[in-house]
Amino acid sequence: MLFYRKLANQFDGGRVMKQIETLTSPAFDERALGSQGMDQTADYIASQFSSYGLQAAGTNYTYFATHERTFESLDETPQLSIGDSAGDLRYLHDYAVYAGMYRNIGKIEGEVVFLAIGELTETVQGKVPALAGMDFSQKILLLPSRAAARAMEDLRVPIGGMLIIANDDTDLKRQVTLSGEDRNFYLTVVGMNTPHPDDYPKLLISKAVADRILASTGNTLPDLNRSVEGLGKDETIAIPTGVSASMKIEGSIHEGMPVSDVIGYMPGTLAGEAISRQGLALDDHMIVVMAQYDSPPTSPDGTPFPGANDNASGVGIMLEAIRTMQESDYKPYKTFLFVACSGEGAEGGNDVHEPDPSGFLRAAAFFSSAYKIEATVRLRGLGAGDGRGLALFSPGNLRLVHLFDDAAKRMGVRAQPVEDAVDMSVVFAGKTARDSGQESPDISLSWQGWEKTSRTPSDTTDTISQTKIEKAGRALALALMILGRETNY
Repeated sequence: MLFYRKLANQFDGGRVMKQIETLTSPAFDERALGSQGMDQTADYIASQFSSYGLQAAGTNYTYFATHERTFESLDETPQLSIGDSAGDLRYLHDYAVYAGMYRNIGKIEGEVVFLAIGELTETVQGKVPALAGMDFSQKILLLPSRAAARAMEDLRVPIGGMLIIANDDTDLKRQVTLSGEDRNFYLTVVGMNTPHPDDYPKLLISKAVADRILASTGNTLPDLNRSVEGLGKDETIAIPTGVSASMKIEGSIHEGMPVSDVIGYMPGTLAGEAISRQGLALDDHMIVVMAQYDSPPTSPDGTPFPGANDNASGVGIMLEAIRTMQESDYKPYKTFLFVACSGEGAEGGNDVHEPDPSGFLRAAAFFSSAYKIEATVRLRGLGAGDGRGLALFSPGNLRLVHLFDDAAKRMGVRAQPVEDAVDMSVVFAGKTARDSGQESPDISLSWQGWEKTSRTPSDTTDTISQTKIEKAGRALALALMILGRETNY
């Protein structure tokens, strides 16, 4: 342990700060899907992998695994107005675009109807008896939560538009990458051939705007929320507000846009004399370390979203952890796979922000099925936050939590296991990797409170703390060194 700690202390927070400054520089165009800056960022990370001695683990013996992504870009600032005299509404303050499973595009003017639903019984072809006969094709639904919006997106109910009440006004400042998936095409592929209305606009709104809309009904939002909580199976609440609203979202759909994950590996050595005598070579055991490198796009009004903490900090810390191990006396027995991945947009109706690590092994033809993923480590938001230490999230794997908790304490860093991963990019309603059956032990590392600035204009390099970077990085380096050589941890 003293040997590992000595090497982990060579992790240099100053180097990470320079990496973050590079990744957030104007030359990289904020690393948005479809941008030249995203391609330049991938090239830069690959050059860093090469300079630190990682071997290429992408396709055709390169560092890149390229695949196709579908997404929507906004052509202009989304518009919302409501039929009262209270003044104009401001984008990214009173309302923001909502990122669901499918396209968010179109325009409508119509009456707003508050709709809340309990647990619904759904039959084949997406039909729901509790909503049978309802037609909101000329209406705008006011929904109490993202969960209600996700449910309504997949139901065979005609809808003209959606206004979704945000949990927090900060959510309205967050920029998102919109899905470009065609709902009718996707449902046809999975065998649901019933025609569905055209794409329609969807916006998040503040609670203050919701209260303005509901004022004419005599209901307050807290009262309605209590009613929503009491809904039973197949129960609904539908309240016409008598308020007219107008919505317009204009965007362009980009289909089959090539994006690259950057993949490199550090091969494991034979497992040392004592272990080799027992026939327990460990070089076919793999530790996957990954960090998302792309970011949401610039707002149509020109507002930039630098993504310094989310997630240039994760990429920078991963690069410095590689350098720390490669330029020291550390020799791993197990193989390390390092991945800077694209996590924006959608593929085939699936969310991509938490990719299944087994997919990265298939990129390189020379990785055989004999490799066993022993652990996956996800890095995000490690340079800023209002908490006092690391947040550790590992669904159902206390062994990894204990390892990283112990490594943090040995490096003088506070760490706290959390029951749920706080990830503000979970605004897409699709199926995630953690729902898809991937079984390898998995842990996410973030700084406590990192999500406060995630995807907002205030996520700049000025908010990054070199002290937090160094603490998080040294704890990570120590945990990885233990993982890479030890069988008991």
